[in-house]
Amino acid sequence: MNPFWGSRRKSRLAFAATVSEQWSMTCTVKVQNGTIQLPPGVELPDGAEVRLTIPDSAAQSSFADRYAAYIGVAEDLPPDLAVNLDHYVHGHRKK
Repeated sequence: MNPFWGSRRKSRLAFAATVSEQWSMTCTVKVQNGTIQLPPGVELPDGAEVRLTIPDSAAQSSFADRYAAYIGVAEDLPPDLAVNLDHYVHGHRKK
């Protein structure tokens, strides 16, 4: 069953059994005193099922920390690659 459109046997536009089958939503929330605080304007009906994903510590680390294993891997690159990236990727004139 496609969660957005509902059952294939039903008309795709007219029927959706629950709110979760009708549309989905992603938002970032805050926890305050052990309670999840929804952003202003976000309203959910009583009994609505939600999925909570708690990011691991890697999601909170810096970009450099996440990709540290790849730093310095590429060799034999042109010394002006950063300045002339568009030249090497798209063929634009060098700066």
